[in-house]
Amino acid sequence: MPPAQPVAAARPARPVPAALAPVATALVGLAASFLLWQALEDQQVRRVHRSLQSELAAAAHQLESEVADGTRALGQVARCWDALGDARAAREAAAFADARPGCAGVALVGPGDALRWVDGSSSGARPQTVAGLGGPALGAAVRDGTPALCYPLRSAWGGVRMVLLFAPHEPGSPRGGLAAVFRTDRWIDAVLHANVAAGYALAVTDGAEEVYARRAAEDAYRGLEQSLPVRTGRPWRLHAWPTPEVVEGERSPLPALSLAVGLLATTLLTVAAGTVRATRRYAADLEREIREREAAQSALRRSESLHRSLTENLDQGVYLKDRDGRFLAANPAFCRLVGRDAAAVVGRTEAELLAAADAAATHAGDEQRARDAGRAEGERTVAVAGAPRVVRYTLTLLRDGSLLGLTWDVTEWRAVEARFRQAQKMEAFGQLAGGVAHDFNNLLTVINGFTDLLLEGLPPGDPLREAAGEVRNAGERAAALTAQLLAFSRKSIVEPKVLDLNDVVARVGKMLRRLIGEDVPLATELADGLHRVWADRGQVEQVLVNLAVNARDAMPRGGRLTVRTRNVEVAAGADRRPGPYAELAVSDTGVGMTDEVRAKIFEPFFTTKDVGQGTGLGLATVHGIVSQAGGYIDVATEPGQGTTFSVLLPAVDGPAARPEVRAAATGVPRGSETVLLVEDELAVRRLARAALEGVGYRVLEAGSGAEAVRIADQCADPIDLLVTDVVMPGMGGVDVAAAVRARRPATPVLFVSGYTDDDIVRYGLGGDGTAFLQKPFTPQSLARKVRAVLDAPAGECAGPAPAH
Repeated sequence: MPPAQPVAAARPARPVPAALAPVATALVGLAASFLLWQALEDQQVRRVHRSLQSELAAAAHQLESEVADGTRALGQVARCWDALGDARAAREAAAFADARPGCAGVALVGPGDALRWVDGSSSGARPQTVAGLGGPALGAAVRDGTPALCYPLRSAWGGVRMVLLFAPHEPGSPRGGLAAVFRTDRWIDAVLHANVAAGYALAVTDGAEEVYARRAAEDAYRGLEQSLPVRTGRPWRLHAWPTPEVVEGERSPLPALSLAVGLLATTLLTVAAGTVRATRRYAADLEREIREREAAQSALRRSESLHRSLTENLDQGVYLKDRDGRFLAANPAFCRLVGRDAAAVVGRTEAELLAAADAAATHAGDEQRARDAGRAEGERTVAVAGAPRVVRYTLTLLRDGSLLGLTWDVTEWRAVEARFRQAQKMEAFGQLAGGVAHDFNNLLTVINGFTDLLLEGLPPGDPLREAAGEVRNAGERAAALTAQLLAFSRKSIVEPKVLDLNDVVARVGKMLRRLIGEDVPLATELADGLHRVWADRGQVEQVLVNLAVNARDAMPRGGRLTVRTRNVEVAAGADRRPGPYAELAVSDTGVGMTDEVRAKIFEPFFTTKDVGQGTGLGLATVHGIVSQAGGYIDVATEPGQGTTFSVLLPAVDGPAARPEVRAAATGVPRGSETVLLVEDELAVRRLARAALEGVGYRVLEAGSGAEAVRIADQCADPIDLLVTDVVMPGMGGVDVAAAVRARRPATPVLFVSGYTDDDIVRYGLGGDGTAFLQKPFTPQSLARKVRAVLDAPAGECAGPAPAH
C-alpha cells in the first residue's frame, strides 16, 4: 500500500442542505427506533430461552431421579429375593409395579432362558422366555450378572414401545434377577407430570426415533436438548421447545411502545430539523467529546477486565488491604483458602476471619514489617475447613498505603519434601545396614564355619561340645539378624517367581497360629481371582510372619488377627505407578499407634517394646522387602482401635510357581578336582580351604584377583572350578572370572558373597547360568555347592563370558 500523501489543509465539511435536513433526521430516527425495537425483541427471545433452559434441566433431573430410584428399588428386591422367600418377594415385586405408572409387569428371569411373572397380574400374552422378552441384550445381562436397561421385543407387546430394567440377584453371577417392563410413553408421562416443564413442548428421542412427545411447539423459537443417563444401545436425549402460550405470556408491550415513541420522536425531530443548523457546530463538538470519553471509558473497562481475569484465574490467593488491615478485595483463590465467600472477606480483618488468634497476630507483625520495609514474606499454618494447611505469603506496600498480598498453599510441597527427606534417611540407613551386614557375614562365615569343623572333631560326650554348640546357635541368630539387615537395605539376593498370595497365606497359616497363640484367633479372607505377583516366596512369607508377630505383640490381652487379600486398581495421578495390584492386608484389634509412633515404625532399630523383647528390625525388614519387590505398604491405625498394614504388590501375568520341596540333606559329597579359591578375607579363605581339602579337593589359594590370574597363568594342571568372592579390592570377582575364562574357557565359576547388587545375580539365581553361594555358609553347604557346580552339565555354570 503506498504511503498516504500529506494534506495541506482540511477542507470544511459542506453543510447539509436545508431541504434534506428533515429527510436525514427522519431516516436516522427510524433506524434508531427499529434498532431499539429489535434489541428489545431479542431480549424477549433470550428471556424465553432462559426459562426454557431451566425447565429442561428440571425435566432431565426428574427423569434421572426416576431411573436411579427404579434401578435401586428393583436391585434391592432382586438382591433380597432369596432372603425374603418367593411369596414375600413376589409381593415386594408387585408393590414395585403398582408404585410406578406405566409398569407392565415384573418377571423373575434366569438362569438360562427361564422366566416367571411375579407381579401378581395375569401373565396373559406376555412373553414367557428371556429371549422372547428382551432378546440378546437381556440374555447377555443375565449371563454376565450386570444391571441393564434395554428394549423388549416390540412384537411381544403389540408393537408398543417398551423399556426393560434388569437387576441381578448377585452382581457378576449368572443366577438371573428381576426384569421390570414399562410402557415408555406412560412411564415418561407419569414422571414428567403436569408440574414439570409446564407450558413447554417436550420430546424424548432415541437416535433418530421419537420415544415420547408432549404438546405442540412454537416453530419460531429454537429448542434445546440434553443427554439423559439412559443407555439402551443408543443414548436418550430430552428436547424442549416453548409453546405458543409460553411465548405469548412472555411478550411485553415495551418493544411496540418503544417503536411508537421512536416514531414520535422522529417526527418531532423532523419538525425541529430547521432549528438544528444553528447549533450544528456545537453539536459536532459535543459529539466528538462524547466519543473521546467513551473511548477512554472503553479502554479503562478493558484494562479492568484484563486485571480481573488475571487475578480471578490465578491459583494463588491475591488480596488488597487498607491501612487498618481490612480487606478491600480478594480473588476466588484466596476466598477458597480461608473458606469464605468474597462478601464475607471484604471489610474484615484477618483476626476476624481466622480462628487462630496467634496466627493473626503473627501476620499483623508481617504487615508492619511490610509497611516499614516495603515488602515482607513468610509462612504459617492456618486451619481451613477444620484441617491444618501450610500457607506461604508475600506482602507489598503500595503507593496509597494499602497492602497487596499474594498467598498460596504449600501443604503438598512440604509433604513431598518430608517424604523425600524420609526416603533419604531410609536410604542412608539402608547403605549402612547393607555394609554392616556384608562385613558381619564374613565374620559369621568364619565363626560358624570353624565352629562346625570343631564340632565335627569333638567326640560325643566331650564337655566342649556344649560350649561349641552355644557358639553355633549364637552364630545362627546373628546370621538371621544380618539377613534382616540385608532385606531392609534391599541388597539381599532374591529368587523372584510368579506367586499366588492366597497360596502363600494358606501355607503359612499353621505356623502363624502357633506364633500368635491360642488367645488370638486367626481369620483369613482370601479373594477369588487374585492377581499374581512377582516376588520371592521366602521374603513374602517373612513379611507375613513379621506383620503377624507385630500384631500379636500389639494384643497383650488377646484379640483377633485377620489376613485379607484382594485386587486393587491404582489410578493415574497418584504418587504410585498406576495399574493393577494385589493387596495383602494384616489387621489386628490391638492398642493401635499414635501419629508420632506411626511416623517412625519403618526406621531400623525403632521399637516400642521393652529392652530385650525386640530388635526394631521387623517392620524395617518388611519395608525393605516390599520396596525391593516394587510394591508399597500403607498403615491405617488409631490409638485403641487396632492397626492394619496393607501391602500392595504389582500384578503380573502367568501361572503361579509351585513351591519347591527341598530334598533331605545327605552326607557331605567328596571330590578330588582342583579348585582355584579367591577370597580377600584371610579367615574366610582359610575356612574354605580347610572345608574343601577336608573332603578331598586340591585347593589353589589366592588372596586377590591379580594373584588368581597369575596362578591361572602359571598352573600347568587343569583348574576344574573357580570359587571367587564377588566384592574385593582392586579386581572384583566378575573381572576375575572373565580373566580366568579368557585363559581357560571351560572353567565353571561359583560366586560367593555376603550381598551384591551386581546384575549377574540380582534377579533370579542361576537364570543366566551363574552359580552363587550366599554368606555366611557352612563347610557342608560349600562342599555340596562345589560338588553341584562340578557335576552340572558343561556351560550351565560357566559364569560371565570373557571380554574380547
